[in-house]
Amino acid sequence: MAALFDNYRSGSKFDDLELVVDAEDVIIPYQTIYTGEQFALRITANPQGSPSAALGSRPSRSWATVWSRLAGNPLNTDSCRDDRFLDANLRRIGSWSTALQYLEVFTRRRQ
Repeated sequence: MAALFDNYRSGSKFDDLELVVDAEDVIIPYQTIYTGEQFALRITANPQGSPSAALGSRPSRSWATVWSRLAGNPLNTDSCRDDRFLDANLRRIGSWSTALQYLEVFTRRRQ
């Protein structure tokens, strides 16, 4: 994953890294791992005040664990049924690649 390589190359250690939620139009080369109609996600050691969740002290295979720890859900789970459905499923998916693919497919389906 280019995001990990870019952060390692800049001197960050794994336990410095966080999953960060950005506005949908914020794309940071080699750090952004997802962009959609509501938000973008990136991995960085510098969240710059954006909602984020630490990846942990060692590589974790559980996307659900990190997604559940986000300090601020980027989805409108209070009033949007589709967002509640998406959030619930993202809290169950273990694999990072599966979760990111699910986000892509779900977003395309809603359009």
